[in-house]
Amino acid sequence: MDGGVMKMDIAALATAFGVGGIVGSVVSLVLKHHLDRRHEWLRRRIETDRATYQERMTRLIAASLYAYIHSNRYRDGEKEELEQLIQELSDGAHQVRFLDVKVQAAWALLVRKTAECGWRRLADMITDQDVADYTKTLDTWLIAARVSFGPLPENDRPVMRRSATTASFERAA
Repeated sequence: MDGGVMKMDIAALATAFGVGGIVGSVVSLVLKHHLDRRHEWLRRRIETDRATYQERMTRLIAASLYAYIHSNRYRDGEKEELEQLIQELSDGAHQVRFLDVKVQAAWALLVRKTAECGWRRLADMITDQDVADYTKTLDTWLIAARVSFGPLPENDRPVMRRSATTASFERAA
């Protein structure tokens, strides 16, 4: 027998006994189950990453340290906490983990850049280029986060005040 004829006979038999419809139904059910599980995993990942974004440590780094590095502003009595946080970031103590790989990569870069620029701000050796690079790094992370898990609360930046040193320089000028 020719192999092509045998294949046609098997296909004709499968059609005659309705096996094709059964196989199609099984494949459809398996595919639906897989897609449902993927959708549920994606929903959970998004919820988890949103919760991680809202954690206090994430907000301290993305908001309070940003304001301090960017403009030497901080809340009353917060400077010592920011100095300690910069030290801890340098030591690798805070390992916030996002489930989205791209968000996590951008976050890891932001944490490194935050520690680097934080030290420069503490030493009053930060340049405008450092601040611009830091801002670009933060924006890259925020864009990755928005793409991954949707709109972010933009009104959560803390109200900051200028440091006493910066205010005295401004009065002298």
